[in-house]
Order: sequence, then structure tokens, then C-alpha cells
Amino acid sequence: MSKERPEPSAEGKLWRSRLTRKDYRPERVAEISADYLKRIFSSPDFNRTLSETIRLFQVSEGSEAGFSILKHPESDETWYSRPMSAKPENPDEVDIPKTRLALERRIERELRIMPAVIGSLHFRTDAAEVHALTPSSHKEADLEIASDMRRRNIKKLGFDIIPVEVVLTRSLDDRKEYFVIVHREPEHFQIGKKKHMLRELDTTMTYTNDQEEVLRVLKHYGYVATFFKTKEHRFSPEDLERLSDFAYVPKKV
Repeated sequence: MSKERPEPSAEGKLWRSRLTRKDYRPERVAEISADYLKRIFSSPDFNRTLSETIRLFQVSEGSEAGFSILKHPESDETWYSRPMSAKPENPDEVDIPKTRLALERRIERELRIMPAVIGSLHFRTDAAEVHALTPSSHKEADLEIASDMRRRNIKKLGFDIIPVEVVLTRSLDDRKEYFVIVHREPEHFQIGKKKHMLRELDTTMTYTNDQEEVLRVLKHYGYVATFFKTKEHRFSPEDLERLSDFAYVPKKV
């Protein structure tokens, strides 16, 4: 189902002109169904891409690493960008959009469609020895990047396609992964309310370091969030069923 790169169209690499704004907007987009989410998070392509991301995370001695997930707006065809790790001089900031944009341009050029960005995944470098894992909450961090991707989908496709933000770390013995999956920032989320939520998340991590409290704060402010523990990045059938909480039908805007 999923590929790291799209197959060339009949016109192949000779086609170079960019799509117009009108071409970006399909008449309909496919539902983000529970079955679709279960398939992409258990697919061989996802596991291979995650394995390569784990390898980068390990060889870079804990620098952040991650990748993006793109989707055909009208079908379930899915692509994963090339995993990327942060530079040693700045280990806490990985430029995941760089490889996402390269893949996005190739899909646009060769398949003549504009893909939707449906998510990104990255390792946190500061969570291996703690009990709780949370999306980073400073400016231009995880939750804000997810909002930017959502606005990008609305602008380019005319549909509110809500990305999934996946944050994870590994246990110190490198045998288990811990995932927090978050999406669906509330509509009309006022800036003041969002700042209050970010302060509450920071306080939670500083004083309680409790995973259930992190999830409670996110849900209180309208996010959909869940926590997984996996072994060798394989989700259990029960965990895959919980992904149904993230299913939705994108709205035309």
C-alpha cells in the first residue's frame, strides 16, 4: 500500500511545471477511517521507516530523528518521507519538513496531485529516563507544527485534514518504545487559552511527571490523545483498535 516514493507518471520526470491553485483542490477527499489508521501503523513500510529512524536515533547518540506521512487526498495511497536526524550541534531540533517537502514536490511533479500531510513522527531526546512523555510546548514546537500542517492542508486542498503528531522515545535498554499520539487541535482555539494549556503542560512535566496527567491536560483542552507502550515498534491488536479514536471525515472549508 505505502511507498517511500511515488512511481513516475506516464510523462515521468519530463513534466516540470507546478500545479496551479485550482489544481490543488480536489472535489472530495477520502475518509481517515479506523481501518486506514490501523493499516498504516502496522504496515511493513511504516515499520521499515520507523526502524531506519531508530537506527539514526541510535547512531547519532540520541539526536532527535523523525519522518512525515503523506497521503493521496482521494485514496488510501500513502508515502513516508526519508527519515532525518538532527545535526550534532543542535540535537534537539530535527528539520523533518525538509524531507517532507522534497517528497511532496516529487509527488506533485510526477503524479500531478497535491498530497495531504497526515502526520509526522519523531523521537524526543529528553524523555528516555522519565516516566512521562509529552509533545514539546514551546513556540514552534510539536503542537504548533501540527497546527501548521493542518493549515497547510486547508490552504492547498480546501479540506480540513488533521495531522497526527506522534512523539516517542525508547527505554534505556532499547527494547521498548513509548508513543504519545495527539491530534485534532480544537477549532477556534483562542491564543490565551492555548498559552494557558502550554503552561499547564510544562507545570505537569516539572512537578508530577505523570503520563495520565499529561493526557488529562491535553484532553481537557480538546485534543485527542493516547499513550502506547510497544515492543520492537509493533502495536498490539488492542492498541491498533484504540486508533479508532483518531478516525474522522475531513470537512470541506
